[in-house]
Amino acid sequence: MTSGDIDRLDRIEALLEQTVQLVSSNARSIQAIGTTFEENHADLEETELQLRVDLNQIARQTDQRFQSMLEAQEETSRQIQALVDSQQVNNHEHQAFREHFQSLLSQISSRLNDIWQLLKL
Repeated sequence: MTSGDIDRLDRIEALLEQTVQLVSSNARSIQAIGTTFEENHADLEETELQLRVDLNQIARQTDQRFQSMLEAQEETSRQIQALVDSQQVNNHEHQAFREHFQSLLSQISSRLNDIWQLLKL
């Protein structure tokens, strides 16, 4: 073996060592990236789960508020209908009172005419 061959083998050996170191470094980097990915994935899953819980809670609260609004609207409708019914009764009573009052006025007027006629005689 010549010194050229030995130099060449030394360079190949040095390149192999560098390659081994690079492969080892890359393996550690890949492992670190994998660990980071797993941690991020776990965080993402936890965040997604919490988001689903929050969304379900918001949906329930929205449903409850909507139901409360519907109940309040129904109660308001009942109260308005009660007022309308009461007003109709009041209108009928008022009409009956006016008719009775006019009847009494007619009777009074008729009696006053009778009295006036008697006084004229």
